[in-house]
Amino acid sequence: MNSLEKKLFAEFLGTFLLITVGCGTALFAMPFVGYIGVAFTFGLTILALYTIFEKTSGCHINPAVSFGFFITKKIDFKTFLSYTLAQLIGGLVGASLLLIVFKSLMHTTSVNTFVTNGYRYLSPGHFGFHGAMLVEIIATFIIVLVYLENTVNKNITALALGAAVVAANFFALPVTGASLNPARSFGVAVIEGGAALKQVWFFFVMPMIGAILAAITHKILNR
Repeated sequence: MNSLEKKLFAEFLGTFLLITVGCGTALFAMPFVGYIGVAFTFGLTILALYTIFEKTSGCHINPAVSFGFFITKKIDFKTFLSYTLAQLIGGLVGASLLLIVFKSLMHTTSVNTFVTNGYRYLSPGHFGFHGAMLVEIIATFIIVLVYLENTVNKNITALALGAAVVAANFFALPVTGASLNPARSFGVAVIEGGAALKQVWFFFVMPMIGAILAAITHKILNR
């Protein structure tokens, strides 16, 4: 593999593992671990994956993070598009694997609220459009800002990133199911279809806005 192929493989595999473990916990273990367990699962998974893949690709595993890096000119447009495609494919493959496991449940014939993200009637807490919008933007902002600050402050560790993901999930899980990542929403929405797929655009746009705000903040902090 050349350098770019290694980076794209890392982004694909990292996103696949994040969706498989994180969404799998939400799908299969929510009655046992609740929102707290799901939030910590996403955070701990990010911590582990960042430790493994950071030196290969930066371990973005999130199009919003890659977008923040593109805006701040830390990666070029081609790399941003390549990363995003690898991440979306990783999310879709991860969701497909979860579907196979889900269908192995006894007496289960169809997917039912397949850990998708949503607002209004698809929101876990029935939060409306504007509340969901603010939560997704703010929660993604926190995560992307930690990534960006790590490029200039090496005292920020994988542990700090994992903590940011846990905190962001605590904030967003009851409101939207905590997307914070277009790749996290994309695969499960494709599997679920219907209303979830109609709302998936929201979970591309709002995290990207959060990434833009994080990029602006990063530039202000590092003038």
